[in-house]
Amino acid sequence: MATWVPLIAAIVAAFVALLGYWLTNRSKQLDAKAKAYADALSAIEAYKSLPYRIRRRITDPEDEAYLQHLVGDVQRDIAFYRRWLALESATVGLAFEALANRVMSQGARYRREAWNAKPDPTSFSSGYEYGDKLEQDVCLAAMRKDLGYRRQSGIRRHRHLLPGSILQK
Repeated sequence: MATWVPLIAAIVAAFVALLGYWLTNRSKQLDAKAKAYADALSAIEAYKSLPYRIRRRITDPEDEAYLQHLVGDVQRDIAFYRRWLALESATVGLAFEALANRVMSQGARYRREAWNAKPDPTSFSSGYEYGDKLEQDVCLAAMRKDLGYRRQSGIRRHRHLLPGSILQK
C-alpha cells in the first residue's frame, strides 16, 4: 500500500493545481466581461452627455469639427457594443439594444436642439431627460445575471465594510 501513496498524492496535487487554474481563469474571464459591460454602459453615458457638450461649445470651427467627430466615435462605440453584447449573451444583447434605442431616439432630438442653440461655454443647461430608467434597470439586471451570483452579491459579501446606516435603509 505504501507504493500507491506517492501516486495518489501526485494525482491529488495535479487535481488541486488544475482546479486552481480553472478558478483563476474563470475569475479573469468574469472580470473581463464585467469591464466590457461597464464600458458598454459608459458608451451610453457618453452619448447622453453629447447635447451638454454641444451646447457648451465655443464658436470655433475646430471645436465644432471635434464635436462632430466625437458624436461619430460615440455612435460607433455603441454600435460595437450592440453587436458584441448580442454575440456574448442574447439576453444582455436585447436589454442593451432596448437601452440604446431609448437613449439614441431621445439623444438625436437633444443634439439637434443643442446644435441649433446659440453656443454657450458657461452653460450648465439641464433638462435632457432620457426616460431610460426602466431600460437601464433591465440591462443591469441582465448583466448581473450573466455574470452570476458572484457579481450580484458584492454588497452582501462586503457589508462589513459599509456603515450600518446604509444597510438599514
